[in-house]
Amino acid sequence: MSTKLIMVVEDADDTRDLIRIGLEAAGYRVISYQDSESALSDFRNHHPDLITIDVMIPGSNGIALLKEIRAIDENIPIVMVSAWGDFRQDFNVWSSNAYVVKSVDLIHDLLSTIQSILK
Repeated sequence: MSTKLIMVVEDADDTRDLIRIGLEAAGYRVISYQDSESALSDFRNHHPDLITIDVMIPGSNGIALLKEIRAIDENIPIVMVSAWGDFRQDFNVWSSNAYVVKSVDLIHDLLSTIQSILK
């Protein structure tokens, strides 16, 4: 069985590195992007098993990227990530599979969410 590929879209370098390192330590392959345009252009080439998207990213924001990816592939698991829990109430994020709030437990929360979705 091949290792699952996770696409991480996060503009903050330190957070993106933290997520990448945590996911790789858990055995996932990771490709990461700092903006929606580069993530979207590479999406079709890489066929990830799951995508994490920060809500607030440069260019087209994370919610717009979620919509664009859903238009291409309505079944790919997507986890929205944000420092703000308020976006959970935005009906635009409801098409994601999960929503994780950035906290000191980000890696733990994200890993448990991803593992649950990819079972």
